[in-house]
Amino acid sequence: MSRFHTGAPKGRDVTSARRSAPLIVGTIMRETPEVTMRFIAWYLVQGADRVCILFDNPDDPAIAMVQDHPQVDCIRCTPEFWRELELTPGDRFTRRQNHAMTWLYRQCREGWFLNVDADEYVWLDGRSLREELETLPDVVRGVRILTAERIQTPGLPGHHFRLQTFGAGRAKVYGPEGNPLIRRSGMIGHHIGKAVTRAGIKGAFLRQHWADGPGGERLQDLSLGRKEGAYLLHFHDAGYETWRAKLDWRLASSGFRDIAVEALTKLRDAPDGEAGMRALYDHACLFDLERLEELEQVGAHLGLDFDFDVLVEAAFAPRSEPARRVA
Repeated sequence: MSRFHTGAPKGRDVTSARRSAPLIVGTIMRETPEVTMRFIAWYLVQGADRVCILFDNPDDPAIAMVQDHPQVDCIRCTPEFWRELELTPGDRFTRRQNHAMTWLYRQCREGWFLNVDADEYVWLDGRSLREELETLPDVVRGVRILTAERIQTPGLPGHHFRLQTFGAGRAKVYGPEGNPLIRRSGMIGHHIGKAVTRAGIKGAFLRQHWADGPGGERLQDLSLGRKEGAYLLHFHDAGYETWRAKLDWRLASSGFRDIAVEALTKLRDAPDGEAGMRALYDHACLFDLERLEELEQVGAHLGLDFDFDVLVEAAFAPRSEPARRVA
């Protein structure tokens, strides 16, 4: 198995230098304080000037914990906030997400804007996201970073991720009959990735995975993936209990492929189907050393060694300078 990469970029302090092209990271979330703080810490290491969080729960307890950080903006998604966007708190989340991120993007006049979910972390081999963006010519309007999906590896050190794999490679890992939970790309969740978009493009509208221009064209001029050592680390899987609790909702909302809907509905309605569902989930999400080596053999494994707690401790260490708020 290949050696681990390091999770944190090396070199200059990416959170303190003065820059002409700011990097703004935006998300809307309803998560635990732990997830909120590690999200902030990660993107500060990646060189973000601002981390702007729209709290879908306007009374989120994490607000009090992070609002005084000089590089964090907290925006409460109150009913009044949604009314300003001609929406309501009861509207479909993805609709609210796209409009809220578009609203936030349009507050940014220069630099770059990264739109990601709370469980998505951009990682580049040997450099920060900011350092990558600083190399791009002015004509580049948007860059998509492709997905690496985290898998569970009980008892093994580090964090492990699967990359896209098709055909014979996918069959080697998941068997010739496949697993109905695994998509054609060899992942459970999306393989499309997320985009960082140059700020200030008039009429741009942000969607979940990229931005559209005023004419509906996709504002994406580059895609970065394994060849460039660039990944969107997607912490998609939160454990069987969480997956099982959302199963009925996903079955009702087209959250699975047709083949998965058929298999899971049959198991769910069977007297002894729970064991079968657990077996499908374990096969798709749990990897021992032997299965990791199979991923490695088909070029679909990424191993990283980083500690979220260390990043959070550094990001939220006591600071002497006063907080700066722009929103």
